Amino acid sequence: MQLIDLSDVHDFSAARFLLYWLIASVVAIIVAYSIGQENKLKWFRQRKSNGFMVRRGVFGNFSLLGVPNSKEGFAITAGIFIGSGVIWAVLVFVILPVFGYRL
Repeated sequence: MQLIDLSDVHDFSAARFLLYWLIASVVAIIVAYSIGQENKLKWFRQRKSNGFMVRRGVFGNFSLLGVPNSKEGFAITAGIFIGSGVIWAVLVFVILPVFGYRL
């Protein structure tokens, strides 16, 4: 097994990464609620197994989208990534510096 050398990566910020993950999660939940259950079932394939390590309740199953299996599903997934990236960039490079925070 070969390890990856990340010693020359100087611009990685765990705070930026965690902020993007949080924004993407919130955007995905908002999108999941806005498209409705019937469209989620048409455009996304839900997870078949609900084993011990990935157990979710009713709220978790409803809020998550699943794996895209149609053009609409792929478009929504791409929109979530792009929209989250735009929100993240505005937050990190415009809004936070106005208040004196640097990530």
